[in-house]
Amino acid sequence: MNVNEEIRSAVVEAQWIDRRRTWEDNLERLGPEVWRLGTIAVLEAAHAHPLLRQLYPYTSHCHVHFSSTTRFPYEVAVPFVIPLPDGRFRV
Repeated sequence: MNVNEEIRSAVVEAQWIDRRRTWEDNLERLGPEVWRLGTIAVLEAAHAHPLLRQLYPYTSHCHVHFSSTTRFPYEVAVPFVIPLPDGRFRV
């Protein structure tokens, strides 16, 4: 692994930690709305998957996105996930 790959890996892992912490804080501050729980569930499930864990996660309006780049404009690597009010998800 070269230096650029090591830096990218560190940035991606830091983002995973930040996204999960941010949504857990939102859950604590704002309450257990279904979509908040869904966003956290998607982040945890995706982080457990080795291929998705290599991608840069970002969220917008509770949607969970994955990018192959760590800077804006993000390069969409896979479909994004939308938690739905009924506890299901749309991909």
